Amino acid sequence: MDVQERFAEREVVFTIAQDDRSLLEKLSFVHLVKMKFDADEKQVGWFKAKGNDPYVQVNLSFSDWSVLSNARSHCSQFLDSSGAVIATYRGALQRADPSSKMAKSLQKYALANRLL
Repeated sequence: MDVQERFAEREVVFTIAQDDRSLLEKLSFVHLVKMKFDADEKQVGWFKAKGNDPYVQVNLSFSDWSVLSNARSHCSQFLDSSGAVIATYRGALQRADPSSKMAKSLQKYALANRLL
């Protein structure tokens, strides 16, 4: 998962390969960040990158820059350098999103909305 901060827009953009085996876990992480930092889903959808690789993208917007900074720090703390959720944080995901219900809903919504 790639995580980019758009400071001027107060956004964090999560981009995940659609065929990633841990897609639901990563979407659960996105859901947790959304809930923990009271973010809004600004854009959710999918797109094809160069080489026709499909990706799911979720843009979260935050109320102010300090909340954005805290959310970005949270991502840095609980995602490894490749964008995977660290093993010790998986229990928090299970509590925040039992049975990956919200992640599945987010995935369904994203796959129904093609981004340009």
